[in-house]
Amino acid sequence: MKKAIYAVILVLLLTGILIAEPGQVPPKGMVFVEGGTFQMGSTSGKDREKPVHRVTVSDFYIGKYEVTQGEYEAVMGTNPSEFKKSGKDAPVEEVSWVEAAEYCNKLSDREGLDRCYSGSGSNITWYFNANGYRLPTEAEWEFTALGGNKNKGYKYSGSNDLGSVAWYRDNSGKTHSVGEKQANELGIYDMSGNVWEWCWDWYGDYSESAQTDPHGPASGSDRVRRGGGWSGDASCCRADYRARYNPARYTGGTINSLGFRLVRSSKLKITQSEEANFTYTDDQGLVWQKNLDRAKKLANKENKSILIRFSGSDWTPFYHKMNNEIFYQQEFEKFAKENLILVRFDFPRNTKLPADEENYNKQMVEKFGLKGLPTLILTDSSGNVIQKHNGYIKGGAIPYVATLQDLIK
Repeated sequence: MKKAIYAVILVLLLTGILIAEPGQVPPKGMVFVEGGTFQMGSTSGKDREKPVHRVTVSDFYIGKYEVTQGEYEAVMGTNPSEFKKSGKDAPVEEVSWVEAAEYCNKLSDREGLDRCYSGSGSNITWYFNANGYRLPTEAEWEFTALGGNKNKGYKYSGSNDLGSVAWYRDNSGKTHSVGEKQANELGIYDMSGNVWEWCWDWYGDYSESAQTDPHGPASGSDRVRRGGGWSGDASCCRADYRARYNPARYTGGTINSLGFRLVRSSKLKITQSEEANFTYTDDQGLVWQKNLDRAKKLANKENKSILIRFSGSDWTPFYHKMNNEIFYQQEFEKFAKENLILVRFDFPRNTKLPADEENYNKQMVEKFGLKGLPTLILTDSSGNVIQKHNGYIKGGAIPYVATLQDLIK
């Protein structure tokens, strides 16, 4: 019988990358979008759609449909939509950007994924390497609406005949069930019309320089919305048309044509030359992973448990100090090599981490509700906590190894 997979967390999480095998089945209700390079913007549209500039986006997954009223209510416990009579399969609307981000986090929680967002109101932080649900960037949205690498040059998403792909002012007075119109080149529905869709980005002017995976301005007053809606005219439904809206719900706001769809990041490819960025080998020859998703993949492959550590110190000389306290008696070293995938997450005092690593580490602290450092947390492979221990282990490695042996039998 395969051993249960556990995770013990010491102090710090480094880069969090969703590991996925090429060609794997996309998450339920989502379509895989192969990354590529395209010309973003319009030469003939509004000034806010200029200048046209070269943008490259990485692989990602995006919702085949807009989030429906039924899906939203199942997660949030309420349905804010004005057009409830359109049915549970119609897109949810009357949703602020902040509420859409909250939905992403709650759905991630339900499925045991890492939250992509933290904070509240206008102070929302995105953990770029988290594996949970999120809103698309404006670049991801436009790349998808244009048909990605299968782009046929249509004006709207999927056709030059707007009526065949979209519900808009000329053929609708309300929202309609998702997926009733023709899909675009990628098999994705309603990216033109039905409801506008929130994007992650703060609204701002385009840059003429080439960009890779742009996330928009660092701050602003309005968030980007894309795609047009049931009440908009044909021009609003162009794949390159830009608009914006206040991200918070407020009295008098008219957002009964504004909803959203979901995105999840795909894998980041790790080359052999980058391998050192994801592991640390200590003086005893034990290899510590710096990424929890990567550790889970290895644990499943090798039929081992996972030991993760959150710590408030630097990698060195902290390890030398720890040699006589917990880990590097012979008993632990032997046990670890035979039974564990080790993970190390640090909050170093004397070393500045890259921003994405620091943000991801903070997310892990928030996820597991840590009260202090060092902390050990034992979980199963789904992240369910089996054991949490704050502080050093009294008696060193021998009693702790005995405890682990009992837990992973």
